[in-house]
Amino acid sequence: MVVLVDNKELENIKADLLSNHWTEEFQEGLEELDQGDAKKIVESMTEEEIDRKVNTRNYQEAYISDYLEYIWELSETSFWKQVEATFNEDKLLFSDNDFYLEKICREKIPESLMSVIIQYMAFCDEDDSTDLDLLSDMINSQIKNFNRLEEIKINISYLPEDKQDRALVRLDEMIKSTSFNLIDS
Repeated sequence: MVVLVDNKELENIKADLLSNHWTEEFQEGLEELDQGDAKKIVESMTEEEIDRKVNTRNYQEAYISDYLEYIWELSETSFWKQVEATFNEDKLLFSDNDFYLEKICREKIPESLMSVIIQYMAFCDEDDSTDLDLLSDMINSQIKNFNRLEEIKINISYLPEDKQDRALVRLDEMIKSTSFNLIDS
């Protein structure tokens, strides 16, 4: 276990860890550090650094999902920021480890993440039935567990006009659906 006292040294270690292309290697490096130092590193990550770690998919979805579970233990704030960044891709992050999806369904998510989920829902292709099912679970859980329907509707009102109707129809379909795969599991 390495214990750091110098912020300059911590910056150098962060740069070295981030030079690892794969998220799995980045996580392994973080795990070798004192937990407080690892937390400082993940909390200081830029949007670009986060994007590289959660969206360099290339068949790495399982490692990225494991990494997000690890981040939850370090910093809930960083976890939510990094989960939010996963919605920048064309497809949702999905693997056997659905920890981050379960957290979205069991925790009251930050408003910024809610907004990103609503945008993703509005722009998601009809062909992406898996994504739409997962989005339905996420949205229904926020409505069912945290009474956020009005907030969701407000988020929809901020969408471009041509996407608002689509989003409202999808929201209505999601509310009527009986599928709560992640909520009830």
